[in-house]
Amino acid sequence: MKSINFKLLTENDLPVLHNWFQKPHIKQWYARDENYTLGMIKEKYLPRIFNPESIPNFIVYADNTPIGYIQLYCVNDSFPDGVTDYNHPLFDNFKPNEIAGVDLFIADENYLKKGYATLALTNFIKEYVRGKFILLVTDPLKINKNAIQFFERNGFKKLLSDQPPSINELLVLHVA
Repeated sequence: MKSINFKLLTENDLPVLHNWFQKPHIKQWYARDENYTLGMIKEKYLPRIFNPESIPNFIVYADNTPIGYIQLYCVNDSFPDGVTDYNHPLFDNFKPNEIAGVDLFIADENYLKKGYATLALTNFIKEYVRGKFILLVTDPLKINKNAIQFFERNGFKKLLSDQPPSINELLVLHVA
């Protein structure tokens, strides 16, 4: 039986996060080929650690082993990649404070393609999204077919838009 839980990101987790950002599958897709130093990780994540209300960040644990990362953000505070303003179709039927964005990766290769990402996403939605938001959005790169297929397998639908083309695919899930 797989057990998944989440722990708020702390300063002590930053070296692990930095290490994960060096892994080829994380560097390519999540870090978007940026060569993150530990200093860059601290600069990006320390403000979130000290103010977790803005963008709560979590380490994903499977049976007490850190295996990945997940974050949640209200689009009232931060737009998904590819969304530039409130005129985007994402806001046609929902208010910004009803929509949350989610980013997720499994870093430990031993836990890839074994259902842990699905379990993490499902549990995370139950614990941190449902009852607080109506719509969940994610924004993988359009060329990241594995991520797009993963989110589609988990109920997300592509949000087709007449907005200018973006390198990101917006996928949405109704959670209310």
